[in-house]
Amino acid sequence: MNEEEQAAPHSQEDLSKLINLSETVGGCATRKYLNEKVTPALLNGMRMIAVRKPENPLRVLGEYLIEQSESDEVPKSK
Repeated sequence: MNEEEQAAPHSQEDLSKLINLSETVGGCATRKYLNEKVTPALLNGMRMIAVRKPENPLRVLGEYLIEQSESDEVPKSK
């Protein structure tokens, strides 16, 4: 197991230690940040793979997100 795998949370309990769900659900800064910076690109990428149904959807989604991260503009969610 490499260092990255050891550092990754392995259970719901581990995740809950990293994320305060009551703040996230309540619209705290974390949720606002994700909604502004991540959600639009993620939703657009998920729509793309739902339509195209590629053989390796996670790879296609990952590549799409990398492309979006390299662009200057955050895509608008449709």
